[in-house]
Amino acid sequence: MKINIIILILLLIVNAGLFANDCDFQTLLGKTLVSKVENGLEIKSFDDNVIINWDKFNINENEIINFVQPHDYSCVLNRIIGQTKTTILGSLLSNGKVFLINPNGIIIGKNAQIDVDSFFASTLDLKEVDFNFDNEMFLESHLDTSIINLGKINAKNDVYLISKTIKNKSQIESSCGDINLIASTKVLIKPEGNNNIFILSEDKEIPKEEVGINNSGLLKGVKIKLISNGNIYANAIKHTGKIESNGIKNINGEVYLVAKDGLIQTKKNAQLIAKNENSTGGQVNILADEIRLEGNTLIDVSSKLGEGEVNIGGGYQGKDQRFFNSQMTSVSKNVKINSDAIINGNGGKVILWSDGWTSFLGDISSRGGSENGDGGFIEVSGLKNLIYRGRVNTKALNGKIGTLLLDPSDITISAAATSGGAFDGGSPTDTFTPTLAVANILNTDLTAALDAANVVIDTTSAFGSSGDISFTAVYTYTSAGTAGGSLTLNADNDININSALTLTFDVSSLANLNFNAGNDILIDASLNVDNANNITMIAGNDFTISTTNTFDCDNVSSIQLTAGATFTIANSGTGTPGEIDFSLSDNLGITANDITILGQIDNSFIGDLSLTATNDINIGPSTNVSTGANVQSRVSTNTGTISVVAGNDLILTGGTTDDEQFAQIGRKATNVNCDIHLTVGRDLNLIAGGLGVNTDCFALIGHGGSGGFSDSSMIGDIIIHNIGRNCIVDARAGVNDSFAQIGHVAMNDSNNLTFSGDIRGPSAGSYVPIQGDLDVFAGDENQAYAIIGHGGSNMSGGTLNLSGDILVQANNIEIEGGDSQDTAAVVGFRVRMSAGAPAVTINNSNIKLKALGNLLVKAGTGSAGGGGPGLIGALINTTDVARTSAFIDVDLIDIKCLGRTTLLGGRTNPNENIVLLGAMTADLDSVLITTLGTSRSNLNIDIEGNFSAISRNGETVFIQNGTTTTAGKTLNIKTGQDFFMMAESKGVQVNAIDTAVLDIAQDLSLLSDADPCIIDAQNTLNITVGRDVDVIGHCDGSSFTRATIQNRAGNLSIKAGRDITLGPWGEIANLGSGEIAVVVDNDFPNKWDIGSGSFFMNVHTEVGRSGGGIVRIFTASRSQNFITNQFGTSTFVNGAINNNVFTQGPLFVNSAIEQWATYFSSSFGGEPFTIFYKDFPFPSILSLFGQDPTFLYPDYELFYKPFYIYLYYDPLIRLPKQRKVPWNQLNEKIDLYKSQL
Repeated sequence: MKINIIILILLLIVNAGLFANDCDFQTLLGKTLVSKVENGLEIKSFDDNVIINWDKFNINENEIINFVQPHDYSCVLNRIIGQTKTTILGSLLSNGKVFLINPNGIIIGKNAQIDVDSFFASTLDLKEVDFNFDNEMFLESHLDTSIINLGKINAKNDVYLISKTIKNKSQIESSCGDINLIASTKVLIKPEGNNNIFILSEDKEIPKEEVGINNSGLLKGVKIKLISNGNIYANAIKHTGKIESNGIKNINGEVYLVAKDGLIQTKKNAQLIAKNENSTGGQVNILADEIRLEGNTLIDVSSKLGEGEVNIGGGYQGKDQRFFNSQMTSVSKNVKINSDAIINGNGGKVILWSDGWTSFLGDISSRGGSENGDGGFIEVSGLKNLIYRGRVNTKALNGKIGTLLLDPSDITISAAATSGGAFDGGSPTDTFTPTLAVANILNTDLTAALDAANVVIDTTSAFGSSGDISFTAVYTYTSAGTAGGSLTLNADNDININSALTLTFDVSSLANLNFNAGNDILIDASLNVDNANNITMIAGNDFTISTTNTFDCDNVSSIQLTAGATFTIANSGTGTPGEIDFSLSDNLGITANDITILGQIDNSFIGDLSLTATNDINIGPSTNVSTGANVQSRVSTNTGTISVVAGNDLILTGGTTDDEQFAQIGRKATNVNCDIHLTVGRDLNLIAGGLGVNTDCFALIGHGGSGGFSDSSMIGDIIIHNIGRNCIVDARAGVNDSFAQIGHVAMNDSNNLTFSGDIRGPSAGSYVPIQGDLDVFAGDENQAYAIIGHGGSNMSGGTLNLSGDILVQANNIEIEGGDSQDTAAVVGFRVRMSAGAPAVTINNSNIKLKALGNLLVKAGTGSAGGGGPGLIGALINTTDVARTSAFIDVDLIDIKCLGRTTLLGGRTNPNENIVLLGAMTADLDSVLITTLGTSRSNLNIDIEGNFSAISRNGETVFIQNGTTTTAGKTLNIKTGQDFFMMAESKGVQVNAIDTAVLDIAQDLSLLSDADPCIIDAQNTLNITVGRDVDVIGHCDGSSFTRATIQNRAGNLSIKAGRDITLGPWGEIANLGSGEIAVVVDNDFPNKWDIGSGSFFMNVHTEVGRSGGGIVRIFTASRSQNFITNQFGTSTFVNGAINNNVFTQGPLFVNSAIEQWATYFSSSFGGEPFTIFYKDFPFPSILSLFGQDPTFLYPDYELFYKPFYIYLYYDPLIRLPKQRKVPWNQLNEKIDLYKSQL
């Protein structure tokens, strides 16, 4: 009711003391005019707020008192200050709001009629001092008085009856307002808000044998509230009449019966009805310490469009903050609660709750609309215990069945009778006496409930109960048809499947299976679910599928398993491990803090699979020490997507005690089509197992495995979104096909197989983002290889087709081959063929590797007869020279390193033990590089630090971008520091099948020892070096090996920022007919700058070509060069330039072989070669044109700076050099060269 308390208070204070002299009432505030009319009085007020004090206030039968007020919101407050009750037997009329306060009591007689805008009647006194509250009205009285209504009260807006006790035996109606019946001795009313009435607490006293509010009549309004102080009555609210709430525009219909600490009882034909103007259901709320719904009570919030709501004893699960909770709620046999949608819409919500004991024997209906809509939601719950013997209906003719939620303390589903409490059978009151016994549900009772509704069994751990739900007897449920409902188990503690559980739902029912455990879920028996829509299981702590038990889900749309701590598929080591089989299901998701898979998760058909762990995911090692059976730790689906997210580490470990104890993320089957997504917060570790003679104890992320495949394809990208720290692919402990691999694999097979898919980062073409280091380590035993890429081993027939891009980025990268045969460490593709080898094809693929730190590729160092390569690229090797064919078609190999790059060869025979960047085939007998088929391989190597390629202990190092001379593909090498090639015992080769481009920021060094050191391009070769180029061969007195930079067609150019040195047996050669351009002092390319760059050409050296091209050598100054025999005499074997010995001509005289004052690149070319100098004879002449020669030509040292010539020994190239140094830098340079010694 809208009561302008502030204005009323102000008027009362301002006008206190104004009384009329000759009447039994006095106007205390405001101006009034009293007129006698036929059968009564008319009291006209001229102010919106009037206060009248009466000695007594009565209206006799057939009498009328009419308050005429200025507006409908105007108020008249009538206070009776005498000692008599107010009795209204006639009519009380007003166009405004009428307040009537009489502490002695108020009786509204049988034939009385009250017709006003709003009516406020109270036997609780409203004292003058109470008006000091700004916006509150406090009423109080300790007299045993009451308000009794036997007549009719009609109001347009609000009606308030406030008293110690209230009886309504007739009719109270409000067309647009609320009806409030308030029984207490202390009440606080606030002017606004839905919860504006407050019963102030009383000291606990012995309740009197009386009823606070007794309604046997009709209450009809918008919102209806019966609120009673439960402390002071034996029965706080007794309702046997009819309450009808009808919402209006913007105000919903709501009924409240509230008696905190008291008893609310409905009996006989009591009705509580709530509806809204928009054809939706209203709301009925009954809240008390004890609630008894008896007789033929009807609660109805049904409507055309549904959505009604009933809350008895509390809200959903007792957690609704709007309500306090009952201690006992009882619903007798003939009580009906309806929350149906009649035509269109969903059924409503009905909650029966108590914090103690709940007994339900009645009927609840929450059906969906006849034309459209789903069934509603019903909860019948008792925190301590529950008697559930009633009936519910949540069906829907044209929608989904609704939900029933049950809440006892502990529940066992077994073959025993349903139990948990009883009624005493008394008459006329059948009292419910709860017990503390564990509730039990008979199997057949659960079946009946499931056939009629969605069933929810909910338990809490109160009063010492554990809060478990357990299946202790074999239970089989088969849906009776489309009406079959869902099953939900909610346990505060554990859910235990201790006996076999089989649930077969109807396909069209869209039924769900939900497990929610506050602690653990244990599947310790077989669990089979068919045709469910969704399966959701959540454990607050651990979720375990124990050894020998299978969780089998067929034809399920979605399976979500969640553990707050650890999810485990167990393996005791003495039997078959646990297993999840979700064949014919759409998807399976597992979420936990930690996940341990010692058994397997498998879908042989279509479905997505996801594992998400806040901490670690461990897959394997599988163990079985007693039966010898194959034990696999596997996470797989045949067609769909596998997603694995580990907040910390993802670890796959092969077993060590028996064969086929492998750990795998991927599918080992035929015709797989499945992408694999990985996100790892810290480390990704793949560790191969195996011990002694055990086989196939591998660790694999990818599809395939060892043997048993018919002709098939395995397709799918391996998409790694992030590895937060390090990645290790480690087969060092592996034996006998116990490998470690990220990629698809076939081993010991002879069928026709196709493997395809990228290994990449989150988007197409992106790198796998490894934030730390990447280590790929092969093992020391047979077939213990380590690969990031596709391939396999021991392929003995059929065909094998491999394709896909491999893109990996890490900080430091180390790739190390093993110490015995077939133990390769690979980023790329690798196939090892055995007798009767297959035709192998590697198609349309890119290999990109980026090291943000250092890159080390190292071959194994095993004894003679064994050893494995470190490999970036594609490698096909065989133990059978009669192999059929091999075809390598790699589009691009791109290696980028921001730090230092080192390639180290091993020490055993060259068939296996190589280091390779590029694509090649290797034969056991003798062939190191074989051109097979066609290739179109680009190779890019981008190193920001030093790049070292070193052969040691009889091993060859190759850098190669293909296997044929097909035109159009380039080998690119770029470094940020030095490129160091040293053939210490075997050769080091850089081979380009077409054009080669080398961009070296500092020094390029080729050093041969026992074997050649070669840079070789089939076509154009361009080399740019920031500082020095050193090409140094070797001679031990009886034999020599060359260090060579050469190309076979097109032009060859070498540009050095400083020096180019050809040591003994060093050569620069164009084996075709193209040109050669050699440039030193390239750091000073502008006229007339001359730096310290020198061209050194020692004995047994050569710059030349075999065709008819031109050879140009661009130098800084002739005085800074050293070319053997340049002075016309030599005791050494002369160096040759284009097969001719160089003899220098007169100073500053141009000729065919010498050109002066010339900078790169001049087009002049003489025969047989031309050497160019930047020297100019008279730089002082330039000053005639206003130029400073020391500014324009500061390094032209021949004419105006003194020099010293000395020898130093460079340990890198092991050759004495002559170097000219300006005298003012001599001491500094000497210290530097001494440090190099």
